[in-house]
Amino acid sequence: MPSNYDTEKSEYAGEDPVYENRQVMQTTSREKIVIIDYLKDLGLYVVMNIDKPGTASPAYKIHPDKLMKIE
Repeated sequence: MPSNYDTEKSEYAGEDPVYENRQVMQTTSREKIVIIDYLKDLGLYVVMNIDKPGTASPAYKIHPDKLMKIE
C-alpha cells in the first residue's frame, strides 16, 4: 500500500477522466492497480492494488500523473 495518500485537489480537478473504471494499470512505483472511480471535483483516481488471491487492499486516491499503462 502506498505510504502517502493524495487528498488535495490536483491540477486536473474539474476535467473528465482519461482512464476508464476497471482499467488495470500500474503506478510509477510499478505496483499493479485497478481503477475504481474518478473524483472529478478533486481530479484524483480511486484505485486498489491488485493483490494475491484471498487478500484485499483498501482503496486509496492517487494523482493521475502517478499512473502508467502496462506495457
